Amino acid sequence: MFRVLVSALFLSMAPVVSAFAQDVSGFTMSQGVWSVETRFTDENGEWGEPAASHASGQTTLGEAFHELDVAVPFPGTVFQMRMSLGYDRFNQRYRVVVLDDLNGYTDLYDGEGEAGAPIQVTNLNSGTGFPTLEGGYVFGRLTFEDTETGFAILAESAVDGGESWAPFMRMVFEPRN
Repeated sequence: MFRVLVSALFLSMAPVVSAFAQDVSGFTMSQGVWSVETRFTDENGEWGEPAASHASGQTTLGEAFHELDVAVPFPGTVFQMRMSLGYDRFNQRYRVVVLDDLNGYTDLYDGEGEAGAPIQVTNLNSGTGFPTLEGGYVFGRLTFEDTETGFAILAESAVDGGESWAPFMRMVFEPRN
């Protein structure tokens, strides 16, 4: 019986697959190879010197998700980060899963946004805040926005449950020639 119900659910969803692809159209980071300029803030909150790296992106699962692989030049090392981005049309929420090889960490973000406008997601509701030595958590907020020729991701952190956010990383992506 369960199999019949699940099959009926998936068959009833078939007509909305094309509409789903439009929901993730707000993410421009799909196909291609990108040059990336990354900046971190220093202890005074000022932006440090830019570091160059690269990224590649693609759509997956019938264009339902966007994946982005980025080499992130972190002070003292370079780590690999993979982002999977999608839209939960049932709950009208963007979802972002971030994986990295620096910490072996899986971070889950969600938020709202409209196609063509900046999309902002946080990990406040997912339970994936990064633990601190003091027993608290550092939460993250990511803002995705289009630039004139590419896109940018601003990463912010909060140690007060999201009451105040401070920028810590900005990545600007330009098409690679």
